Amino acid sequence: MATCWSCGRVKGRRVCPARGGDLICSKCCGTKRGVSIQCPSDCTYLHGADPKWHSDATQKQDARFISRFLGLSEQQIVFVLFAHNALLSARTRYGAVTDEELTEILAAVNKTLSTRMKGIVYNHPSSSPHLDRQVEWLVRLVIERKSLDSVPDASDSDVARVLTTLEKAVREHIADARAKGSYLDVAQKVLRSSLDNAPPIEIPGDEPKSTSTDLIVPP
Repeated sequence: MATCWSCGRVKGRRVCPARGGDLICSKCCGTKRGVSIQCPSDCTYLHGADPKWHSDATQKQDARFISRFLGLSEQQIVFVLFAHNALLSARTRYGAVTDEELTEILAAVNKTLSTRMKGIVYNHPSSSPHLDRQVEWLVRLVIERKSLDSVPDASDSDVARVLTTLEKAVREHIADARAKGSYLDVAQKVLRSSLDNAPPIEIPGDEPKSTSTDLIVPP
């Protein structure tokens, strides 16, 4: 029997569809599925199999993820779910980003909306120009949220609180030496049931080159 494709130390006893049928040991399957292994949704081991391996490190990471949002109100939590769905949609639309780049995106969005709340129309760019399309798209989502069916109701102060908490959560994930996988990968796994039922995010005239809601884009 072939050795486990993941650890290479023990015999693999399970067929791993994420690797085209290569064999994987039960320990690697239990501790890495949905974290460092991108498992297909129809994998028979993905949901709840072999809980003794799936419980310790993975469940602790899930608990740390959830605990970062416990101070928010119910309405803010609903917007947290939308914000994660939007960030995952942006990743699909514009390409994957590192956790550090994700904090850049969130910081730029937060600054733009904070400035707007003060009555100053200005689009804060990120420090990395290639991230600005994601920033512009997310800003537009928030600004036009009242006219979009896919966005839950939230006040400006609720949105600001959520974005600040989310940026802090990503920074804590980066600093967590025990973390396995990127922040968005963990979010997708932990929030899977809620995100699977989320409506698709659609903006009329989608993929703007710049925000069309009177934001001033610096040259």
